[in-house]
Amino acid sequence: MDAAVKEAISVLEKVGARATEVSVPMHNDGLALWSAIAFEGATELMVRGDGY
Repeated sequence: MDAAVKEAISVLEKVGARATEVSVPMHNDGLALWSAIAFEGATELMVRGDGY
């Protein structure tokens, strides 16, 4: 999984994206970050993916 993510970042950087590695303390912010990502993904699925 790590290699796939790094490869995707490399591809995006070649077309002008900037990526920065960050460290997020799981015990402090992990749930809040996960919730934002999960809710956005669920919304995208419902709106564009017809809920499947």
